Amino acid sequence: MAILNTFFKKEDNQLITYKSGDRCSQIDFILARRQHLKEVRNCKVINGESVAPQHKLLVIDTSFMITRKKVRKTTTPKIRWWKLKDPFLKMEFKRQAVRDISQSECQYLWSSYKSVILNVGESVLGMTSGKGRPKDKETWWWNQEVKEKIKEKKEAKKKWDKTNKHEDKREYKRAKKEAKRAVAQAKAKQLAELHKEMETPEGEKNLYRLARERDKASKDFTHIKQIKNNEGVVLKGEEEIKHRWREYFTTLLNEENSRRLDYQPKKACQTWE
Repeated sequence: MAILNTFFKKEDNQLITYKSGDRCSQIDFILARRQHLKEVRNCKVINGESVAPQHKLLVIDTSFMITRKKVRKTTTPKIRWWKLKDPFLKMEFKRQAVRDISQSECQYLWSSYKSVILNVGESVLGMTSGKGRPKDKETWWWNQEVKEKIKEKKEAKKKWDKTNKHEDKREYKRAKKEAKRAVAQAKAKQLAELHKEMETPEGEKNLYRLARERDKASKDFTHIKQIKNNEGVVLKGEEEIKHRWREYFTTLLNEENSRRLDYQPKKACQTWE
């Protein structure tokens, strides 16, 4: 064990923990294991504060390294079925699916439909990473030109930080200006295409879907999607869940419990005449 008061150089008023009249002493201590000394930054007395008569408040400053535990998320890759909107991919998917199905034996034709469609979809359309959509990241306007301009700007910034030359500074400002212009042009182009797409029925459907997702993401998890009834059966329907809650509270509030109150009245006080 280590006495933390003795590891820091202090003035007398920062060492005295007990004072009674003219008598002063250091009789209050904080102990710690020596393996924790690296976490202690300071040990001091707070003058003017007391926790007991004649005893001053003794405190320590510490710092701890808190490691955040990473939670691994289970990811499930999915086939990009939405790419079938592309006419070229749609024709390629159809061609390969018909070819593979025609090569299957007749007696196993129906059982092979699923595997053929999944295999062709994976090879033609590709698979997602399974991580889901990125949240709060503006990547809808990202393209190859913007990527190259941003990369050029970062390289120019690194070079200027290393050399600190005026010509490298001018080169960085030029690259930064071009990258900013490329981002603005890409955003304007994508917004124009988005406005054009919104005029179509498919674009209107996507707009409502996006609005529903945003509204759902902004709400707290205050609703229950499923609940069990008194027999242990899981209920998923909204009306069934409401009926179960109504039944539960009706039973809870109207149930009569047998209670016996052992109440004995106190004897009346004797009156003095």
